[in-house]
Amino acid sequence: MSLPFKEKTVEQKEPEAMRLKKMDLLSDFESVEIKKLEGGDAKDVHRIMLKTLWEATEQQAAEVIKSGFSYGAYVERMLVGAGLAWPTNFDGEKAAMSNAEPNALYFEDVALLLAYEGRGIRRMLTAEREKAARAAGFQYAIALISPDWKGNISEMIRERGNKTEKEYLGLGYSFVQGKDGTFAVKRLV
Repeated sequence: MSLPFKEKTVEQKEPEAMRLKKMDLLSDFESVEIKKLEGGDAKDVHRIMLKTLWEATEQQAAEVIKSGFSYGAYVERMLVGAGLAWPTNFDGEKAAMSNAEPNALYFEDVALLLAYEGRGIRRMLTAEREKAARAAGFQYAIALISPDWKGNISEMIRERGNKTEKEYLGLGYSFVQGKDGTFAVKRLV
């Protein structure tokens, strides 16, 4: 006997949480490659800087890249983050930079596309710049983090610091207040 109606088939949809988890797993297979930036990378670095709300020109990015201490993070051959750095002099006693003979590498905050947050790219770019600073014989790796923090800076960073400041804290940087602001400082030698 045949039924007067067709049996309705129910399409089984994958739950949204499961679909998102699969996407996460797929993205975990994307490998991040850290490479030294070259002059021809300035345009791509500048694009990332603009997307991450930096106020810098392509020419400024190119000048910093020329110093030879800046690195980029690539996923599938696409630049997704940049850690710029340049030689400077840092007086550890005064917690100040000067124009004297370079003894430190100054780290600019990492410019990282939002889609690549949370993958350890900041840490990779910081580690690569530290490695370059050591190879060049610099005594310090430094970064200006905040112009107005006072008191127990490490505790303030734990409570309300940004991603970069928390990264420095996790990598063993100390924090010193100088006339130009608060520096994250790591002694390399």
